[in-house]
Amino acid sequence: MPHISALWFNAPNATSFIGMLLVLSAVFGEAALTVLRKMLSSHVSSLLGTMYITLFSFFMFLACSFVEAQQFNFKHVGVGEMGLVLYYGIFVTALGYVLWFRGVSRVPASTAAVYTGCIPVSTLLLSYIILRESFSFAHLAGAGFVFLGIMLMSRGERR
Repeated sequence: MPHISALWFNAPNATSFIGMLLVLSAVFGEAALTVLRKMLSSHVSSLLGTMYITLFSFFMFLACSFVEAQQFNFKHVGVGEMGLVLYYGIFVTALGYVLWFRGVSRVPASTAAVYTGCIPVSTLLLSYIILRESFSFAHLAGAGFVFLGIMLMSRGERR
């Protein structure tokens, strides 16, 4: 673990440490979202839940968006970039949340949580295939443990 001063200086480990903290924060946020969604699954439809999440996110980031927009050159945004934004909005955000919320309403939150382990595994595979990043035995072992955990949880659910 890097020294705490690495957070304020340009030490090589500072970026990875801050990155890990940000990812860990996102994981806690996703876990809270899953538990909250499970609590509300009988009261709020998947589509309405997705709308609430999207609307809340919109308002939460609106102020930051104004600051970012002042520094961004919109002339460099092409059709490809707009297509990516559209894809992300439809498939990753709207469809992704609707499917996730529907799934969470039908299984225990603990089972749904185990399946979030597929996110880093799919990211690992896509980074290897698309970005040509390295792939090691540690990655393979980690993916194996993720799938073992899913298998054990699924098996325990059937009993």
